[in-house]
Amino acid sequence: MNYFAYGYNMGAREMSPLLSRRSRRLPAWLKGHALVFDNQSLTDRRIGFANVRKRNGAVVHGVLYTDLSERAFRSLDRNEDVPRSYIQKVLAVETDEGPVRAAVYVGNPARRRAGLRPSRHYLDRLLKGRDLLPAPYSKKIRSVRTAPPRPPTA
Repeated sequence: MNYFAYGYNMGAREMSPLLSRRSRRLPAWLKGHALVFDNQSLTDRRIGFANVRKRNGAVVHGVLYTDLSERAFRSLDRNEDVPRSYIQKVLAVETDEGPVRAAVYVGNPARRRAGLRPSRHYLDRLLKGRDLLPAPYSKKIRSVRTAPPRPPTA
């Protein structure tokens, strides 16, 4: 099965333990969706994690990983906190080689909140996939307003 990453897992290093010898890492994009940060963190209610939402004319760029095993998806499901935080859907994504079907982790509607912002650390993790993202898209991600750092606890 294929996996389309648009968030934390776009970086090659993050995904390398889950890839098989047949797996490939390719630029891909999801048409008719927008990147939003409305999936509320379980540990900091001010922080939003990446999500894709349907939006006509919008495009989310990301990374397609091909030929992942069931074991890899079990690990991804744990990392993405399925079903509490994310739900896995199979959607059509585009590549330079044509359209493919891929698993996409979409935010659980129960976790979505307006007005959230990603942390600077999280946004920097998304940019680890910039080697496969169009430069204007990377620049757009870099410009996303982040949440202020959490105040120190006494």
